[in-house]
Amino acid sequence: MSIRIKNISTNLVSLYAPNIHFNRELMPGREIPVSEEEYEELTFDTGFMSLVNGHYLKILGVEEGQ
Repeated sequence: MSIRIKNISTNLVSLYAPNIHFNRELMPGREIPVSEEEYEELTFDTGFMSLVNGHYLKILGVEEGQ
């Protein structure tokens, strides 16, 4: 499975999850790959999920309903 996170907003988005040593900045339209382990940990981060639910980020490569 190839999981990617894409910035679908018109703003710079910073992702910071210190518990997994994850720190990235995504320019508008930028897409980055993440491992399954990183993705699983990020889904427990309320800030990350707020960005996804607020339509700033889109998760690619994950089946809907998981």
